Amino acid sequence: MVVLKKLKMKKIKNSLFVILVLLQTSAFAQTKTLSWDEFKNAIQQYHPIAQKASLLPKYAQVEIGVARSSFDPLIEASQSEKSLQNIQYYTTQNIALKLPLWYGIDVSSGADNLLGQRLNPSDTRGQLYYVGANVSLLRNLITDKRRTALRQAYISKEMSQLEKQVLLNDLLMEAAQVYWEWTKSYANRKILTEGVTNLQQRLQFIHENIVHGERAVIDSIELEATLQTFISKRNQAELEWQNSCLQVSAFLWKMDGQAYELPAEISPSLDLTQVGPDEILALQSSLVQRDPLSHPSIFWYDKKIGQLTLEQKLKRQDLLPKLDLKYNYWMKPNYPSTVYPNYTFGMQFQMPLTLAFSRNQLKSVKLKLQEAELMKQDKQRQINLKYKSYLNEASSLALQLKAQEAATQANRMLLEAERQKFTIGESSVFMINQREQKYLETLEKLIELKSKNLKVKQSIQWSLGILAS
Repeated sequence: MVVLKKLKMKKIKNSLFVILVLLQTSAFAQTKTLSWDEFKNAIQQYHPIAQKASLLPKYAQVEIGVARSSFDPLIEASQSEKSLQNIQYYTTQNIALKLPLWYGIDVSSGADNLLGQRLNPSDTRGQLYYVGANVSLLRNLITDKRRTALRQAYISKEMSQLEKQVLLNDLLMEAAQVYWEWTKSYANRKILTEGVTNLQQRLQFIHENIVHGERAVIDSIELEATLQTFISKRNQAELEWQNSCLQVSAFLWKMDGQAYELPAEISPSLDLTQVGPDEILALQSSLVQRDPLSHPSIFWYDKKIGQLTLEQKLKRQDLLPKLDLKYNYWMKPNYPSTVYPNYTFGMQFQMPLTLAFSRNQLKSVKLKLQEAELMKQDKQRQINLKYKSYLNEASSLALQLKAQEAATQANRMLLEAERQKFTIGESSVFMINQREQKYLETLEKLIELKSKNLKVKQSIQWSLGILAS
Protein backbone atom coordinates (compact mmCIF):
# COMPACT_ATOMS: atom_id res chain seq x y z
CA MET A 1 0.00 0.00 0.00
CA VAL A 2 2.84 2.34 0.81
CA VAL A 3 4.46 1.68 -2.57
CA LEU A 4 1.17 2.29 -4.42
CA LYS A 5 0.70 5.51 -2.50
CA LYS A 6 4.21 6.64 -3.41
CA LEU A 7 3.62 5.88 -7.07
CA LYS A 8 0.34 7.79 -6.97
CA MET A 9 2.03 10.81 -5.40
CA LYS A 10 4.77 10.58 -8.04
CA LYS A 11 2.19 10.68 -10.86
CA ILE A 12 0.49 13.70 -9.29
CA LYS A 13 3.81 15.46 -8.96
CA ASN A 14 4.79 14.71 -12.57
CA SER A 15 1.41 15.92 -13.80
CA LEU A 16 1.77 19.16 -11.89
CA PHE A 17 5.27 19.59 -13.32
CA VAL A 18 4.07 19.06 -16.90
CA ILE A 19 1.20 21.52 -16.42
CA LEU A 20 3.60 24.07 -14.97
CA VAL A 21 6.02 23.69 -17.89
CA LEU A 22 3.18 24.07 -20.41
CA LEU A 23 1.90 27.18 -18.66
CA GLN A 24 5.36 28.71 -18.57
CA THR A 25 6.01 27.84 -22.23
CA SER A 26 2.69 29.40 -23.22
CA ALA A 27 3.45 32.55 -21.22
CA PHE A 28 6.86 33.02 -22.84
CA ALA A 29 5.40 32.34 -26.30
CA GLN A 30 3.00 35.23 -25.88
CA THR A 31 5.68 37.77 -24.97
CA LYS A 32 7.28 40.05 -27.52
CA THR A 33 10.89 39.43 -28.46
CA LEU A 34 13.83 41.50 -29.70
CA SER A 35 16.35 39.82 -32.01
CA TRP A 36 19.95 40.92 -32.52
CA ASP A 37 19.26 42.01 -36.11
CA GLU A 38 16.31 44.15 -34.98
CA PHE A 39 18.40 45.64 -32.20
CA LYS A 40 21.27 46.37 -34.62
CA ASN A 41 18.99 47.96 -37.22
CA ALA A 42 17.37 50.19 -34.61
CA ILE A 43 20.80 51.38 -33.46
CA GLN A 44 21.99 52.08 -36.99
CA GLN A 45 18.90 54.13 -37.77
CA TYR A 46 18.19 56.11 -34.61
CA HIS A 47 21.20 56.12 -32.27
CA PRO A 48 22.81 59.62 -32.00
CA ILE A 49 26.30 58.29 -32.73
CA ALA A 50 24.99 56.46 -35.80
CA GLN A 51 23.28 59.65 -36.99
CA LYS A 52 26.49 61.57 -36.32
CA ALA A 53 28.37 59.02 -38.44
CA SER A 54 25.88 59.56 -41.28
CA LEU A 55 26.78 63.27 -41.25
CA LEU A 56 30.42 62.60 -42.14
CA PRO A 57 29.78 61.90 -45.88
CA LYS A 58 27.60 65.00 -46.01
CA TYR A 59 30.42 67.12 -44.60
CA ALA A 60 32.74 65.61 -47.18
CA GLN A 61 30.29 66.45 -49.98
CA VAL A 62 30.29 70.05 -48.79
CA GLU A 63 34.10 70.08 -48.95
CA ILE A 64 33.88 68.89 -52.56
CA GLY A 65 31.54 71.79 -53.33
CA VAL A 66 33.98 74.22 -51.72
CA ALA A 67 36.87 72.82 -53.77
CA ARG A 68 34.82 72.95 -56.96
CA SER A 69 34.09 76.63 -56.38
CA SER A 70 37.71 77.37 -57.36
CA PHE A 71 36.69 76.52 -60.93
CA ASP A 72 33.53 78.63 -60.94
CA PRO A 73 33.32 81.36 -63.63
CA LEU A 74 33.91 84.85 -62.27
CA ILE A 75 32.43 88.08 -63.54
CA GLU A 76 34.02 91.41 -62.64
CA ALA A 77 32.97 95.03 -63.28
CA SER A 78 34.59 98.29 -62.27
CA GLN A 79 34.32 102.01 -62.96
CA SER A 80 36.57 104.91 -61.98
CA GLU A 81 37.03 108.55 -62.98
CA LYS A 82 39.06 111.60 -62.11
CA SER A 83 38.01 115.26 -62.45
CA LEU A 84 40.13 118.18 -61.23
CA GLN A 85 39.66 121.96 -61.82
CA ASN A 86 36.94 121.34 -64.36
CA ILE A 87 39.19 118.98 -66.32
CA GLN A 88 37.95 115.43 -66.91
CA TYR A 89 41.18 113.50 -66.64
CA TYR A 90 39.72 110.04 -67.34
CA THR A 91 36.66 107.84 -67.08
CA THR A 92 37.14 104.06 -67.27
CA GLN A 93 34.58 101.27 -67.37
CA ASN A 94 35.61 97.59 -67.31
CA ILE A 95 33.68 94.35 -67.39
CA ALA A 96 35.27 90.90 -67.63
CA LEU A 97 34.37 87.21 -67.50
CA LYS A 98 37.05 84.79 -66.25
CA LEU A 99 36.83 81.03 -66.65
CA PRO A 100 39.35 78.85 -64.78
CA LEU A 101 40.09 75.60 -66.64
CA TRP A 102 41.45 72.33 -65.29
CA TYR A 103 44.96 72.31 -66.77
CA GLY A 104 46.24 75.52 -65.19
CA ILE A 105 44.75 77.77 -67.87
CA ASP A 106 42.56 80.79 -67.17
CA VAL A 107 40.48 82.06 -70.11
CA SER A 108 39.09 85.59 -69.94
CA SER A 109 36.96 87.88 -72.04
CA GLY A 110 35.82 91.44 -71.49
CA ALA A 111 35.30 95.01 -72.63
CA ASP A 112 36.97 98.30 -71.69
CA ASN A 113 35.69 101.83 -72.29
CA LEU A 114 38.18 104.67 -71.73
CA LEU A 115 37.43 108.41 -72.12
CA GLY A 116 39.08 111.61 -70.90
CA GLN A 117 41.41 114.53 -71.67
CA ARG A 118 44.53 113.42 -69.80
CA LEU A 119 45.05 109.77 -70.74
CA ASN A 120 48.29 107.81 -70.57
CA PRO A 121 49.94 107.35 -73.97
CA SER A 122 49.74 103.56 -73.59
CA ASP A 123 45.96 103.68 -73.10
CA THR A 124 43.55 103.37 -76.02
CA ARG A 125 40.65 105.76 -76.16
CA GLY A 126 37.15 104.39 -76.72
CA GLN A 127 35.71 100.93 -76.55
CA LEU A 128 37.85 97.76 -76.71
CA TYR A 129 36.92 94.10 -76.55
CA TYR A 130 39.31 91.27 -75.82
CA VAL A 131 39.68 87.51 -75.47
CA GLY A 132 42.71 86.13 -73.73
CA ALA A 133 44.35 83.39 -71.69
CA ASN A 134 46.84 83.02 -68.87
CA VAL A 135 49.00 79.86 -68.98
CA SER A 136 51.47 78.44 -66.44
CA LEU A 137 54.32 76.63 -68.17
CA LEU A 138 56.55 75.39 -65.33
CA ARG A 139 55.17 75.68 -61.81
CA ASN A 140 51.48 74.69 -61.58
CA LEU A 141 51.53 73.03 -64.99
CA ILE A 142 51.08 69.43 -63.77
CA THR A 143 49.05 70.37 -60.71
CA ASP A 144 48.18 73.38 -58.61
CA LYS A 145 46.39 74.18 -55.36
CA ARG A 146 42.87 74.16 -56.73
CA ARG A 147 43.28 70.85 -58.59
CA THR A 148 44.96 69.26 -55.59
CA ALA A 149 42.24 70.52 -53.25
CA LEU A 150 39.51 69.02 -55.43
CA ARG A 151 41.27 65.66 -55.71
CA GLN A 152 41.82 65.61 -51.96
CA ALA A 153 38.17 66.48 -51.36
CA TYR A 154 37.05 63.45 -53.37
CA ILE A 155 39.41 61.27 -51.32
CA SER A 156 38.01 62.84 -48.15
CA LYS A 157 34.55 61.67 -49.18
CA GLU A 158 35.82 58.10 -49.47
CA MET A 159 37.56 58.50 -46.10
CA SER A 160 34.33 59.74 -44.53
CA GLN A 161 32.55 56.57 -45.63
CA LEU A 162 35.30 54.52 -43.99
CA GLU A 163 35.13 56.63 -40.83
CA LYS A 164 31.39 56.03 -40.75
CA GLN A 165 31.95 52.27 -40.96
CA VAL A 166 34.50 52.38 -38.13
CA LEU A 167 32.20 54.43 -35.88
CA LEU A 168 29.27 52.09 -36.48
CA ASN A 169 31.52 49.07 -36.06
CA ASP A 170 32.71 50.27 -32.65
CA LEU A 171 29.20 51.27 -31.58
CA LEU A 172 27.73 47.90 -32.52
CA MET A 173 30.58 46.07 -30.80
CA GLU A 174 29.63 47.75 -27.53
CA ALA A 175 25.95 47.09 -28.21
CA ALA A 176 26.61 43.41 -28.96
CA GLN A 177 28.31 42.87 -25.60
CA VAL A 178 25.30 44.46 -23.86
CA TYR A 179 22.76 42.49 -25.92
CA TRP A 180 24.27 39.07 -25.26
CA GLU A 181 24.73 39.92 -21.58
CA TRP A 182 21.02 40.77 -21.57
CA THR A 183 20.29 37.42 -23.24
CA LYS A 184 22.37 35.60 -20.62
CA SER A 185 20.65 37.37 -17.72
CA TYR A 186 17.27 36.45 -19.18
CA ALA A 187 18.24 32.78 -19.34
CA ASN A 188 19.67 32.81 -15.81
CA ARG A 189 16.54 34.42 -14.44
CA LYS A 190 14.42 31.86 -16.23
CA ILE A 191 16.21 28.76 -14.91
CA LEU A 192 16.37 30.16 -11.38
CA THR A 193 12.67 31.02 -11.46
CA GLU A 194 11.91 27.49 -12.62
CA GLY A 195 14.23 26.11 -9.93
CA VAL A 196 12.42 28.06 -7.20
CA THR A 197 9.07 26.86 -8.50
CA ASN A 198 10.23 23.23 -8.51
CA LEU A 199 11.60 23.55 -4.97
CA GLN A 200 8.35 25.09 -3.74
CA GLN A 201 6.42 22.19 -5.27
CA ARG A 202 8.79 19.69 -3.70
CA LEU A 203 8.52 21.43 -0.32
CA GLN A 204 4.73 21.19 -0.52
CA PHE A 205 5.08 17.53 -1.41
CA ILE A 206 7.40 16.99 1.58
CA HIS A 207 4.95 18.74 3.90
CA GLU A 208 2.19 16.42 2.76
CA ASN A 209 4.45 13.43 3.39
CA ILE A 210 5.27 14.75 6.87
CA VAL A 211 1.56 15.04 7.63
CA HIS A 212 1.13 11.39 6.61
CA GLY A 213 4.18 10.42 8.64
CA GLU A 214 6.26 9.37 5.64
CA ARG A 215 9.02 11.98 6.00
CA ALA A 216 10.93 13.52 8.87
CA VAL A 217 10.58 17.21 9.74
CA ILE A 218 14.30 17.69 9.18
CA ASP A 219 13.73 17.05 5.45
CA SER A 220 11.47 20.09 5.19
CA ILE A 221 13.95 22.24 7.13
CA GLU A 222 16.79 21.24 4.80
CA LEU A 223 14.65 21.84 1.73
CA GLU A 224 13.51 25.19 3.12
CA ALA A 225 17.16 26.27 3.50
CA THR A 226 17.87 25.24 -0.09
CA LEU A 227 14.77 27.11 -1.25
CA GLN A 228 15.91 30.30 0.45
CA THR A 229 19.30 29.97 -1.26
CA PHE A 230 17.57 29.62 -4.62
CA ILE A 231 15.30 32.57 -3.88
CA SER A 232 18.37 34.69 -3.08
CA LYS A 233 19.97 33.66 -6.36
CA ARG A 234 16.74 34.35 -8.23
CA ASN A 235 16.53 37.84 -6.71
CA GLN A 236 20.11 38.51 -7.76
CA ALA A 237 19.30 37.22 -11.25
CA GLU A 238 16.23 39.51 -11.33
CA LEU A 239 18.42 42.48 -10.42
CA GLU A 240 20.92 41.60 -13.14
CA TRP A 241 18.06 41.24 -15.61
CA GLN A 242 16.65 44.66 -14.74
CA ASN A 243 20.06 46.32 -15.00
CA SER A 244 20.75 44.60 -18.32
CA CYS A 245 17.39 45.89 -19.61
CA LEU A 246 18.51 49.41 -18.71
CA GLN A 247 21.81 48.88 -20.54
CA VAL A 248 19.96 47.68 -23.63
CA SER A 249 17.64 50.68 -23.38
CA ALA A 250 20.68 52.97 -23.50
CA PHE A 251 21.14 52.01 -27.16
CA LEU A 252 17.50 52.43 -28.19
CA TRP A 253 16.13 55.74 -29.47
CA LYS A 254 12.92 56.86 -31.12
CA MET A 255 12.57 58.45 -34.55
CA ASP A 256 12.03 61.87 -32.96
CA GLY A 257 15.35 61.65 -31.09
CA GLN A 258 13.84 60.78 -27.72
CA ALA A 259 15.32 58.01 -25.58
CA TYR A 260 13.38 54.74 -25.59
CA GLU A 261 13.08 52.52 -22.53
CA LEU A 262 12.73 48.82 -23.19
CA PRO A 263 9.37 47.49 -21.91
CA ALA A 264 9.56 44.82 -19.21
CA GLU A 265 7.68 42.28 -21.33
CA ILE A 266 10.27 42.35 -24.13
CA SER A 267 12.62 39.36 -24.09
CA PRO A 268 15.48 38.13 -26.33
CA SER A 269 14.41 36.15 -29.36
CA LEU A 270 17.20 33.63 -28.72
CA ASP A 271 16.56 31.60 -25.58
CA LEU A 272 19.91 30.25 -24.38
CA THR A 273 18.12 27.59 -22.35
CA GLN A 274 16.67 26.10 -25.53
CA VAL A 275 19.23 26.66 -28.30
CA GLY A 276 21.83 23.92 -28.73
CA PRO A 277 25.60 24.27 -29.01
CA ASP A 278 25.65 23.16 -32.65
CA GLU A 279 23.30 25.99 -33.62
CA ILE A 280 25.48 28.54 -31.84
CA LEU A 281 28.75 27.22 -33.31
CA ALA A 282 27.24 27.21 -36.82
CA LEU A 283 27.00 31.00 -36.65
CA GLN A 284 30.82 31.31 -36.58
CA SER A 285 31.70 29.03 -39.50
CA SER A 286 31.33 31.71 -42.21
CA LEU A 287 33.79 34.13 -40.55
CA VAL A 288 37.01 32.16 -40.43
CA GLN A 289 38.09 32.70 -44.05
CA ARG A 290 37.73 36.50 -44.05
CA ASP A 291 40.77 38.72 -44.68
CA PRO A 292 41.50 40.93 -41.64
CA LEU A 293 43.52 43.35 -43.82
CA SER A 294 40.30 44.50 -45.51
CA HIS A 295 39.37 46.43 -42.37
CA PRO A 296 38.06 49.96 -43.13
CA SER A 297 40.67 51.46 -40.78
CA ILE A 298 43.44 50.12 -43.03
CA PHE A 299 41.69 51.45 -46.14
CA TRP A 300 41.41 54.80 -44.35
CA TYR A 301 45.20 54.96 -44.04
CA ASP A 302 45.50 54.08 -47.73
CA LYS A 303 43.32 57.08 -48.56
CA LYS A 304 45.28 59.27 -46.15
CA ILE A 305 48.50 58.26 -47.87
CA GLY A 306 46.84 59.10 -51.19
CA GLN A 307 46.02 62.60 -49.94
CA LEU A 308 49.57 63.15 -48.73
CA THR A 309 50.93 61.89 -52.06
CA LEU A 310 48.90 64.58 -53.82
CA GLU A 311 50.25 67.13 -51.34
CA GLN A 312 53.78 65.93 -52.04
CA LYS A 313 53.26 66.35 -55.77
CA LEU A 314 52.05 69.90 -55.19
CA LYS A 315 55.05 70.79 -53.01
CA ARG A 316 57.39 69.46 -55.69
CA GLN A 317 55.77 71.87 -58.13
CA ASP A 318 56.76 74.71 -55.80
CA LEU A 319 60.43 73.84 -56.41
CA LEU A 320 60.03 74.79 -60.08
CA PRO A 321 60.40 78.37 -61.34
CA LYS A 322 57.23 80.30 -62.03
CA LEU A 323 56.79 81.07 -65.71
CA ASP A 324 53.39 82.48 -66.71
CA LEU A 325 52.39 83.67 -70.16
CA LYS A 326 49.52 86.06 -70.75
CA TYR A 327 47.99 86.85 -74.13
CA ASN A 328 44.99 89.07 -75.02
CA TYR A 329 43.54 89.54 -78.50
CA TRP A 330 41.95 93.01 -78.83
CA MET A 331 39.08 94.14 -81.04
CA LYS A 332 37.87 97.72 -81.60
CA PRO A 333 34.50 98.58 -83.13
CA ASN A 334 34.63 99.92 -86.67
CA TYR A 335 38.32 99.08 -86.92
CA PRO A 336 39.59 96.30 -89.21
CA SER A 337 41.61 93.98 -86.96
CA THR A 338 43.03 92.12 -89.97
CA VAL A 339 45.23 95.03 -91.04
CA TYR A 340 47.48 94.91 -88.01
CA PRO A 341 47.58 92.29 -85.25
CA ASN A 342 45.99 93.80 -82.14
CA TYR A 343 47.23 92.00 -79.04
CA THR A 344 49.03 92.31 -75.76
CA PHE A 345 51.54 89.69 -74.67
CA GLY A 346 53.30 89.31 -71.34
CA MET A 347 55.59 86.94 -69.51
CA GLN A 348 56.34 86.65 -65.79
CA PHE A 349 59.29 84.70 -64.38
CA GLN A 350 59.88 84.18 -60.66
CA MET A 351 62.19 81.92 -58.70
CA PRO A 352 63.51 82.08 -55.12
CA LEU A 353 67.30 81.79 -54.95
CA THR A 354 67.46 79.36 -52.01
CA LEU A 355 64.08 77.57 -52.25
CA ALA A 356 64.29 77.15 -48.46
CA PHE A 357 60.55 77.50 -47.89
CA SER A 358 59.54 75.04 -50.63
CA ARG A 359 62.21 72.48 -49.70
CA ASN A 360 61.22 72.45 -46.03
CA GLN A 361 57.55 72.15 -46.89
CA LEU A 362 58.37 69.16 -49.08
CA LYS A 363 60.35 67.58 -46.24
CA SER A 364 57.40 68.09 -43.91
CA VAL A 365 55.06 66.26 -46.29
CA LYS A 366 57.56 63.40 -46.67
CA LEU A 367 57.70 63.01 -42.90
CA LYS A 368 53.91 62.94 -42.74
CA LEU A 369 53.92 60.22 -45.40
CA GLN A 370 56.39 58.16 -43.39
CA GLU A 371 54.26 58.63 -40.30
CA ALA A 372 51.12 57.50 -42.13
CA GLU A 373 52.93 54.42 -43.46
CA LEU A 374 54.11 53.52 -39.95
CA MET A 375 50.63 54.04 -38.51
CA LYS A 376 49.17 51.82 -41.24
CA GLN A 377 51.67 49.05 -40.47
CA ASP A 378 50.87 49.30 -36.76
CA LYS A 379 47.13 49.21 -37.43
CA GLN A 380 47.53 46.18 -39.70
CA ARG A 381 49.47 44.39 -36.99
CA GLN A 382 46.95 45.24 -34.28
CA ILE A 383 43.96 44.14 -36.37
CA ASN A 384 45.65 40.92 -37.44
CA LEU A 385 46.58 40.03 -33.86
CA LYS A 386 43.10 40.82 -32.57
CA TYR A 387 41.55 38.71 -35.31
CA LYS A 388 43.79 35.73 -34.53
CA SER A 389 43.22 36.21 -30.80
CA TYR A 390 39.45 36.10 -31.24
CA LEU A 391 39.74 33.05 -33.49
CA ASN A 392 41.77 31.28 -30.80
CA GLU A 393 39.21 32.29 -28.21
CA ALA A 394 36.38 31.04 -30.43
CA SER A 395 38.10 27.66 -30.87
CA SER A 396 38.69 27.30 -27.14
CA LEU A 397 35.14 28.36 -26.26
CA ALA A 398 33.72 25.90 -28.78
CA LEU A 399 35.54 23.02 -27.09
CA GLN A 400 34.49 24.28 -23.66
CA LEU A 401 30.89 24.58 -24.82
CA LYS A 402 30.75 21.00 -26.08
CA ALA A 403 32.35 19.68 -22.89
CA GLN A 404 30.01 21.74 -20.71
CA GLU A 405 27.00 20.52 -22.67
CA ALA A 406 28.04 16.94 -21.97
CA ALA A 407 28.59 17.74 -18.28
CA THR A 408 25.20 19.43 -18.06
CA GLN A 409 23.45 16.47 -19.67
CA ALA A 410 25.22 14.10 -17.29
CA ASN A 411 24.23 16.14 -14.23
CA ARG A 412 20.65 16.35 -15.50
CA MET A 413 20.52 12.57 -15.85
CA LEU A 414 21.96 12.17 -12.34
CA LEU A 415 19.34 14.57 -11.00
CA GLU A 416 16.53 12.66 -12.70
CA ALA A 417 17.87 9.37 -11.38
CA GLU A 418 18.11 10.81 -7.87
CA ARG A 419 14.52 11.98 -8.10
CA GLN A 420 13.44 8.50 -9.18
CA LYS A 421 15.28 7.00 -6.22
CA PHE A 422 13.68 9.57 -3.93
CA THR A 423 10.17 8.58 -4.99
CA ILE A 424 10.81 4.98 -3.96
CA GLY A 425 12.54 5.93 -0.72
CA GLU A 426 16.14 5.13 -1.74
CA SER A 427 17.40 8.71 -1.60
CA SER A 428 17.15 11.76 0.59
CA VAL A 429 16.28 15.42 0.28
CA PHE A 430 19.92 16.23 0.91
CA MET A 431 21.10 14.19 -2.09
CA ILE A 432 18.45 15.73 -4.36
CA ASN A 433 19.46 19.20 -3.22
CA GLN A 434 23.09 18.44 -3.92
CA ARG A 435 22.29 17.07 -7.37
CA GLU A 436 20.02 20.00 -8.16
CA GLN A 437 22.58 22.60 -7.09
CA LYS A 438 25.26 20.86 -9.12
CA TYR A 439 22.98 20.73 -12.15
CA LEU A 440 22.12 24.40 -11.72
CA GLU A 441 25.82 25.32 -11.54
CA THR A 442 26.62 23.41 -14.73
CA LEU A 443 23.54 24.88 -16.45
CA GLU A 444 24.57 28.43 -15.49
CA LYS A 445 28.09 27.72 -16.77
CA LEU A 446 26.61 26.37 -20.00
CA ILE A 447 24.53 29.52 -20.48
CA GLU A 448 27.58 31.66 -19.80
CA LEU A 449 29.61 29.74 -22.40
CA LYS A 450 26.81 30.09 -24.94
CA SER A 451 26.80 33.84 -24.30
CA LYS A 452 30.60 33.99 -24.62
CA ASN A 453 30.48 32.13 -27.93
CA LEU A 454 27.94 34.59 -29.27
CA LYS A 455 30.01 37.50 -27.97
CA VAL A 456 33.20 36.21 -29.58
CA LYS A 457 31.34 35.89 -32.88
CA GLN A 458 30.58 39.61 -32.73
CA SER A 459 34.18 40.27 -31.68
CA ILE A 460 35.45 38.46 -34.77
CA GLN A 461 33.12 40.53 -36.95
CA TRP A 462 34.31 43.68 -35.16
CA SER A 463 37.98 42.82 -35.73
CA LEU A 464 37.16 42.40 -39.45
CA GLY A 465 35.29 45.73 -39.50
CA ILE A 466 32.09 44.13 -40.83
CA LEU A 467 29.84 44.33 -37.77
CA ALA A 468 27.82 47.11 -39.40
CA SER A 469 27.44 45.23 -42.68
